[in-house]
Amino acid sequence: TWSNYRSTVEWRFDGTNFSFDFDVFDRLVTDARAEGIGERIHAFAMLQFQSQDRFYYIDTRTGEGKWETYTVGDARYRQVWGAFLDAFETHLKEKGWWEDTSLAFDEQTLARMNAMFAVIDEANPEWNDKVALAANSLAEADIANYISFNLTFLDRVSQELIDSRGAEGKPTLFYTWNEPSSPNTV
Repeated sequence: TWSNYRSTVEWRFDGTNFSFDFDVFDRLVTDARAEGIGERIHAFAMLQFQSQDRFYYIDTRTGEGKWETYTVGDARYRQVWGAFLDAFETHLKEKGWWEDTSLAFDEQTLARMNAMFAVIDEANPEWNDKVALAANSLAEADIANYISFNLTFLDRVSQELIDSRGAEGKPTLFYTWNEPSSPNTV
């Protein structure tokens, strides 16, 4: 990913096909659950923070790591994420984690989310109802099953919206990061 966080899934590319090693991901989920950390799994990566879209893989022909940039929705993006979504779904179902998992997105615009949804529609529509979003705008309020608004924006989220989402079984949450300074732990 664009961030400094190491991916929990190792991507491998042989020049034609991608394969994925989920060992680190599995260990993190298993360890978290053993410690009593919630049942939800929010998997981030399909859209990078601040539109810095790229992915990292091991070229199995050379053993070297490679960074590749892409444009959301282009042919390469569809190829890569289509392969991942299929493999990830299969893996999650084998582990019994499919029902608990959502694709998660951090502060993405509606336009970028719509481009991503178009890819999901083409590649693997089973993911459409498995989306979590941290949002800074009401424009995205109805596109995700799980939505978290930044606490600094929460006063603009109506109780009616929260209640209507709740009636549909869709949680409306809030999060903090760098602002406000209180409550916060950054």
